[in-house]
Amino acid sequence: MGSAIRDLIPYALGMAASPIAVIAVILMLLSKRGSANSASFLAGWIVGVVGASVVTLVFARMLHDGSAGPSSDLSSIVKVVLGAFLLLLAARSFRKRPKPGQQADLPKWLQTIDSLTPMKSAVVGAVSPLGGGLNPTNLILIAGAMVTLSRDHLAPGSNAIVILVFTLIGISTVAAPVGLYLAGGKKARLLLDRSKTWLTQNNATVTAVMLLVIGGVLLVEGIRDLSA
Repeated sequence: MGSAIRDLIPYALGMAASPIAVIAVILMLLSKRGSANSASFLAGWIVGVVGASVVTLVFARMLHDGSAGPSSDLSSIVKVVLGAFLLLLAARSFRKRPKPGQQADLPKWLQTIDSLTPMKSAVVGAVSPLGGGLNPTNLILIAGAMVTLSRDHLAPGSNAIVILVFTLIGISTVAAPVGLYLAGGKKARLLLDRSKTWLTQNNATVTAVMLLVIGGVLLVEGIRDLSA
């Protein structure tokens, strides 16, 4: 089980590398219902990722069982394809970064997130493109992770533990501002506001760097496994 968790870490870090999700939870924390909205968002995010992971793992196991070749080759091919795709996303994100002296703005839909209720925040976290489960990039990473996990043929209980660890790593960067807010109270608001400003301005660059690193790791691992 330890090796399965290790294999899924690059995918989990890919989910964690989402400045937009961090900005969203900071906006929730700075709203009137800060604690309730952010807690609901995190809960929905976890439910979305766990749900998508379980469904994808079932289909991945079916794919492995029906595959004529070695199951290890399938996961290696997925790593190569996914790594190359993430590198393309990194290049696209880097090209979208603000030019020197240009001010980056939040998307208009994100500017209204501080008006959400706790229930709507949970829905956003679970099933919106911003959340953990149906975010397009997250779905790709979850699919890659579950294809990799399916080759290990673990028991259901072990699969549940691996998926939980995978989810907790993926949500770490979104949970960090909540922990800071709860620990620092009002004193943390200034730091969170500064972090939101910095992330908004450098969103494209941060995303590009993280996708470049993670995509490179997956691509190298996939090629190495196929060559072994």
